[in-house]
Amino acid sequence: MGHAVSGVGQAMKNARWRARCSPAWPSQVSAWLSSKGSLTLRLQSCFGDCRVRVNEQGAGMAHADEFAVLGLPGARKVRLRNVTLMADGQPRVVAHSVVKLLGAQSDWPFWRVLGSRSLGSVLFKDKRVLRSPLAFACLPEQHRLLRQTRTALAEAGLESVPKGKLYARRALYQRHLKRTPLLVTEVFFSVES
Repeated sequence: MGHAVSGVGQAMKNARWRARCSPAWPSQVSAWLSSKGSLTLRLQSCFGDCRVRVNEQGAGMAHADEFAVLGLPGARKVRLRNVTLMADGQPRVVAHSVVKLLGAQSDWPFWRVLGSRSLGSVLFKDKRVLRSPLAFACLPEQHRLLRQTRTALAEAGLESVPKGKLYARRALYQRHLKRTPLLVTEVFFSVES
């Protein structure tokens, strides 16, 4: 009985990732979620400026719905980077990137020196980097990433942190086939121009 309850609780904390945006989602959000190129460049073209606010970078625990995607057998420490993409002075997107601990050094050597540069500014310039098809989700209220997003938005100075649904997309990047993948998840907050 205890296993069933914990299984239901875990399911409520995991996002349901899908291959397409749901028709029920707001059309403007879906258009941003499904855009193919660099998110940083799109933010710049819509809002003018775009800067990266680093919220956290270092070792941490992967989220439960990231284990299988990263090839982890269960809860493990990873290298993570959480940033807020600010455009036109407003927080627009919170990005969460994770890679296996040793993979950051061997396959993603720029990881430690990104500073306030966007990850996309590096990934989209490297011809060896391949991106998997995007996956999309409406984050459940109990998802750790949704809570982290709200904290990041409050720390970025947003007066009214959103309640309700937030939408995300994620993709797996590989620089060398059969080597360490990098998972990047972006949570969209305010993309209306």
